[in-house]
Amino acid sequence: MNGCEDKGSIYMIGTELLKGQGLGNQLFCYVTTRCIAMNQGRDFSILGSETLANNIHSSCGLYFMDLDFGVKAGKEDFTGVYSERDDRIFTGSSRHDMTHGCYVTAADEEMFHVKDNMLLFGNMQAEEYYIAYRDQIKQWLKVKPEYDCYEFSRDNPVSYTHLTLPTIYSVEISVVAVSLKKHRTTKRDVDQEIK
Repeated sequence: MNGCEDKGSIYMIGTELLKGQGLGNQLFCYVTTRCIAMNQGRDFSILGSETLANNIHSSCGLYFMDLDFGVKAGKEDFTGVYSERDDRIFTGSSRHDMTHGCYVTAADEEMFHVKDNMLLFGNMQAEEYYIAYRDQIKQWLKVKPEYDCYEFSRDNPVSYTHLTLPTIYSVEISVVAVSLKKHRTTKRDVDQEIK
């Protein structure tokens, strides 16, 4: 606990990992929720942990990492849901972008100030959510030594077709943990340029 208990109550922020999300999206939700909770001095809870790394590529789960899922809780332990703002640009470049739009959301400032016991939903990928906790994230997302892979480097490139599943996930996790995007264009930025 983070010292936020009061008469048996737990003040926490949570998210639910959803079936159909890829590992990268799941890890962004995990990391962002932990970082926002840490920033607010609250506990965190990750629901749906059984879906982690179970997708169309594998049903083996997250056997190659040990993640802390925080306080064991259920949906009934939360008082509400906060959905991250979702900005999209609709372009003619592809059927998907014409129908669903291209995701361009920057940080939703309200996410930093959500009430106690809220479940957070969204892509949660803006660097402002997690940049201050980069060193902690590297510790949270460690691959177990027996599954870690150092077989690839700039001097020894390997195609993805030759990598094992843990190696592919290790690469994806590394991207989430340390490859922080420097800038995200928002729909508002594009609208301003058009004017």
